[in-house]
Amino acid sequence: MAHPSYNDVQQIRYELKAAGYEHWLHNNLFTWQWWILLVATILPWIIWGYLVKKKDRLHVFAFAMFIGIVSSILDVIGADILLWGYPTKFFLWCLLYFLQI
Repeated sequence: MAHPSYNDVQQIRYELKAAGYEHWLHNNLFTWQWWILLVATILPWIIWGYLVKKKDRLHVFAFAMFIGIVSSILDVIGADILLWGYPTKFFLWCLLYFLQI
């Protein structure tokens, strides 16, 4: 069995990208799960704004951003090597790129 060439892999990735966009557009966008993800994305910021004292906001925000960046990197790595996945996505990360299909 011959090994796939780089062009073969790129073609499969393009087809997967197109299928992922179609799935997100028709099965995820504006479902009740999507609305819950929207609320879960915005509501913590509103709560955070009311609970954290004004003088401490910069320190808390800097620490939270550091933790968020590290968590995001580890999440991308784990999802990329197929340790986990997300059936419902709030935002398709490459949405602008997908619109070029």
